[in-house]
Amino acid sequence: MPLTVQSSRVATVRVGDTIRDAVERIFTLTNPPNLEKGDSVTIKLNLCFFRPYETGATTDPRVLEALIQYLRTLAENIDIILVESDATSARADLLFKWLGFSDMAHRLGVRVVNLSNDKRIKVPLLPPCYLKALWMPKTLLEADYSISLAKLKTHGLTKITCALKNQFGSIPYRGKSKWHPVLDQVIADANVAARPSFSIVDGIIAMEGVDGPDMGKPRITNLLVGGEDPVAVDTVCARIMGFNPDSIGHIRESERRGVGHQRYEIVGEQLSDIREKFDYNAFYHTVETVIRKIRK
Repeated sequence: MPLTVQSSRVATVRVGDTIRDAVERIFTLTNPPNLEKGDSVTIKLNLCFFRPYETGATTDPRVLEALIQYLRTLAENIDIILVESDATSARADLLFKWLGFSDMAHRLGVRVVNLSNDKRIKVPLLPPCYLKALWMPKTLLEADYSISLAKLKTHGLTKITCALKNQFGSIPYRGKSKWHPVLDQVIADANVAARPSFSIVDGIIAMEGVDGPDMGKPRITNLLVGGEDPVAVDTVCARIMGFNPDSIGHIRESERRGVGHQRYEIVGEQLSDIREKFDYNAFYHTVETVIRKIRK
C-alpha cells in the first residue's frame, strides 16, 4: 500500500489587540517548543537592507519582542540569539545597529550574532540537492531550537519570500548573489542543511510588487502564519498572496528534498477569510527567469 502523507499543521492568526497574544496563539495552535533551562534558541531575522520595518521589508521589532517574551515563559535562563548573515549589499553588523536590534538585544538581555563571522561546520548534501555541501554557522546548527522569523513578501526572482527563502539568508557567505541563476535550488539546499525547528511569517506589514523583497510596496494584512513544516507554511503563504504554490520553484524543490510537504491543515483563520491578491507583474518575473537561464 502507498504511504499516506500526513498533513502539517499551519496556524494562521489575525493580529487583534496585542501582537504578544497573536504570537502565543501561533504556538498553542501548533506545537509549543519543549525548552529546558539553559537551552539556546536562535531567531533568524530578515534584515535584507537598510529599510525600517514600516516598509514591510525587514523584521518588525514588535513581533520580535513579543516572541522573546513568549519564549521566556517556557523555561528559565534560555540563551536567545538573534542571527543574520552578511548580504552582498549589506553587512549584518551594520544592519543590527542601524535598524535598532543591537539596542533591543542589550535592553532585553539577548545576543546578536553575525553568522558570516561565526565558526562554520561542513554539512554534506546528497542528491537531489544541487550543491554537494554547505559550510553552515555553528551557532545555528548547535542551537537547541531554531526559529525562522520571516516576512510575508513578494520577490522579483522567486515570486515569494517567506520561511524557506529566509533560511537562505543563514548561509554565511557574503556573495550569495552568485546563486541567483539557481536560486530556487540553493534555497532548498539551505533548508536541508539547516532546517528551522519552527517558522513564523509576519504579515502584519507585508510587501507586494516585483520590487520586493526590499523596495516593494507595504501592504497591511495583520496576519501571522506559523508551523513546524516550512514547506507547508510557505504553501499557505503563497495561497494567501494569490500564488499557486506549484509555481514557486523553491517550494517544489524543498518538498522534493524532504524538507517538508505541501499538504497542510490550517488551524486558526480559514484561508477563504484571509486570502489576498498581492500586486505582482508575472511578465516581469518571466523575463527575469529567462535572463537567469541564459546566464546559467
